Amino acid sequence: MSYVALHDSNPVTLTHLENGEITIRWYGDNVVVLTGTTTGMGTDAEGTQASGSSAWTMVNVQRDGEWQCVVGHSTPISQ
Repeated sequence: MSYVALHDSNPVTLTHLENGEITIRWYGDNVVVLTGTTTGMGTDAEGTQASGSSAWTMVNVQRDGEWQCVVGHSTPISQ
């Protein structure tokens, strides 16, 4: 099931979202790779509390003076 389909079938209203330590690695002047963790808490459509953590990676490129995320990935991690 895709992320979009999962979100549509069980939407969560976030009440708290916190990033852990974020690492930034530069590749030249216009490419950065960001890695980090995020923990979130909220309630699902039925009002049940939900929480989870994920580790993620994003690759960002600067084009025409603007930063764009060109690829990203996250995976759930145990709390």
